[in-house]
Amino acid sequence: MSISTKHYVVFIQGIRCLKQVSTKGKGDNSSLLTGIEQHARKRLQPRKWLGKACLSEEIATLLDEHSDNPYYLREAFSDMGTRMQAFSREAFGQVNPVRIAV
Repeated sequence: MSISTKHYVVFIQGIRCLKQVSTKGKGDNSSLLTGIEQHARKRLQPRKWLGKACLSEEIATLLDEHSDNPYYLREAFSDMGTRMQAFSREAFGQVNPVRIAV
């Protein structure tokens, strides 16, 4: 039975969270585990609006609505990017960029 990288990362983050709480000596363990479980389930659930078809449709809509004004088109894409980044931070937490040495 293999475990995916995504599942492994979420599991490790849960363990780190448990270690932090246990060292501080605060909180009820059962409610903590329930919270971690809910957070992990939220991260791992499929998201239809992130699919290629849905994103392509949203981009096409933005192009249709703002094709006559590049400024508003750029602003609309920026807003879309901001929404995606906010979702990413909420779903995946703070992720440090991977630097590849060449």
